[in-house]
Amino acid sequence: MRLSLVVVITIAFSLFFIPFNTYSEVTVGHYSLESHIESLFQTRSDIWNSFVLGGYESMELLKSDLKQNTTEPLLESDLEIYSHIRYNPTSYELIDDVKLENLEIITVQKEKIKANVELRWTVQDIMQTYTENVCYTVYLEKINNNWMLSNYITQN
Repeated sequence: MRLSLVVVITIAFSLFFIPFNTYSEVTVGHYSLESHIESLFQTRSDIWNSFVLGGYESMELLKSDLKQNTTEPLLESDLEIYSHIRYNPTSYELIDDVKLENLEIITVQKEKIKANVELRWTVQDIMQTYTENVCYTVYLEKINNNWMLSNYITQN
């Protein structure tokens, strides 16, 4: 009896919590997780650039675009930041490109993924274009069968 309980618990646990060491084992639709995460950050970059260049006439339109790929708590944080920038304008850099350089999957659950990523940002400021690599812990959440960015935190 004790052995069968352990087997049942192990099987149940594996259905909801599956660790992966390589991203090749995880796909999002027909795409690799690597491609999907890179696409999420490229979309965020496009929204940022459009906002900085005055492309959003209203915060509602901005919120609508962000909601296509972003969920809480990141969505609320993004809206607070964009609102602050709108009412306290200054000079901001444009993002020329973002590429995912490295991906290490930490956990995959039925509706959540946690991964460490290294992104290479190509940024254009007033004087120059520069490249910077930044490491993040990224959190994805599955909503309506779509993996959305729910948060990301810079690693120290």
